[in-house]
Amino acid sequence: MLPNYTPHGWNEECDLYVVTRAMFTVEYEIKLSRADYRADRRKARKHERLAARDPDDKGLPTRFFYVMPEDMVSAEEVPDYAGLFYVREIIDQYSSRVKLIQVRPAPRLSNHKRADATLHAMGETAYYRFWNERQRFEEYRRQVAQAKVFAAVP
Repeated sequence: MLPNYTPHGWNEECDLYVVTRAMFTVEYEIKLSRADYRADRRKARKHERLAARDPDDKGLPTRFFYVMPEDMVSAEEVPDYAGLFYVREIIDQYSSRVKLIQVRPAPRLSNHKRADATLHAMGETAYYRFWNERQRFEEYRRQVAQAKVFAAVP
């Protein structure tokens, strides 16, 4: 699984893109507000492709889910090609955690399995993201060390 990833053949970035053990793909679109949910409909080309469920469209995810706070929108408001998960925050005296509740399963949009090249591309993306973050962290450490040296000079 990889967050903020744009798979080959898909023009929109996925909030969370997952390849299952069976090599099927699932896209999770995370929405934090009703306005955010409504704004997502502006991605007309993406939603047209999802709604068409074209069996020859190899870029389609196998399933597509919306993930949002509980009761933000009803299951009836979600398009028929999408599943729905609610996020419920559970707070007790010791901790706070979240629970995912599947409100509606997502229909199968495609039967295409992803090739190993998809996993390879996802791995490369994750590697370069990690490498860039590591470089940023190393630069930060150098700046902190340099600041300590200047602070110690009278």
